[in-house]
Amino acid sequence: MPTLKEIAQRAGVSIPTVSRVLRGQAKETWPVMAKRAAVIRDIAAELNFRPNAAARAIRSQRTHQVGVLVRNSEESDGLAYTDLAGYEVILGINQELEKADYVLSIVRFDDVAGSQPQLLSRVFREKMLDGIIALGSIPEFVCQKLTGQNCLWVNSNLWWPQRCIRRDDLHVGRTIAQELADLGYQRLVWVDLDLAEASPHYSTEQRLQGVSEVARARGLELAALRCPLTSTAAERTNLRRLLQPDTAFVAYNSAVAEKLDRAAISLSRLAGRHYGLASCDDMHHIVINWPELSRVGFDRFTLGRKAAQMILKLIDEPSSPCPSELVRDAWIAGQTAPARGRPRVQAGGATGRSPAAEMPTANDPR
Repeated sequence: MPTLKEIAQRAGVSIPTVSRVLRGQAKETWPVMAKRAAVIRDIAAELNFRPNAAARAIRSQRTHQVGVLVRNSEESDGLAYTDLAGYEVILGINQELEKADYVLSIVRFDDVAGSQPQLLSRVFREKMLDGIIALGSIPEFVCQKLTGQNCLWVNSNLWWPQRCIRRDDLHVGRTIAQELADLGYQRLVWVDLDLAEASPHYSTEQRLQGVSEVARARGLELAALRCPLTSTAAERTNLRRLLQPDTAFVAYNSAVAEKLDRAAISLSRLAGRHYGLASCDDMHHIVINWPELSRVGFDRFTLGRKAAQMILKLIDEPSSPCPSELVRDAWIAGQTAPARGRPRVQAGGATGRSPAAEMPTANDPR
């Protein structure tokens, strides 16, 4: 099996230089450095060199693995991990970890929930992780298991002066309500999921608080709805009553916005023409499939990159301060919440749905 020493001898450089190049940590700012690094990589490829992770871990006292703790306990919710929004964050985390020659491991709730050490996952029993990134709303009983771990909290209900990063959702609520007020809407309707959780995600309360603050300050009416929106005749009647040109619906997230949009279409009402619609967050599939949606953007990929940078700093400098960070996003005007009196509707409808949605029904009062 080829070694670093053999590569160093053939390249005419030191062993530490070979190690830095193959780990991607060598500075290649000058042409001569870049050429030398290319020679080293070519020799390593020719010799079919494969790094020995176990040997490196022994030397460095690090495993070069970071775990991302996700809500995936069948015991707690009966579902496998299906959080696409969380996946966008994970992709950003992984990109930064790869640059630093780290491997990302997914850790489920069940892996830290056992009361006996032998019930825990190998990643905890064998101390396989240099750090842990706890993503999303983590129950208290799980948080207790992470005491003493090198842990970073991302978009979590927990918030401390150190080791936390999340979106500034109070700012999101204020931003979206301010924009809608400036566009001339006189009434706002907050739309949220009908959640049975005893402890909902912090963003629910903060987004609504921000909307409420601006509504009071600007003298706007504020009502609230919960999904599902049209499962009964009474709900259909109520929603039809609210779908007015002077009313803007503020969806907790893009999934709620899509549910509202479909419910409104079933009542022959189009966002951007018959009422205003805006979402408090964004996802990649919205950018691709529904760019017309008015919303406050949410770059989860960049949030993941920032989180990875923070955990890597914690690993390198455990005693250094790691101040918590709030991430802010900007308003994306879109077309589903145009200024009152100036609707901006494209052919086929403001929401980009099928042209059939433009066809009035016999009961349509237009």
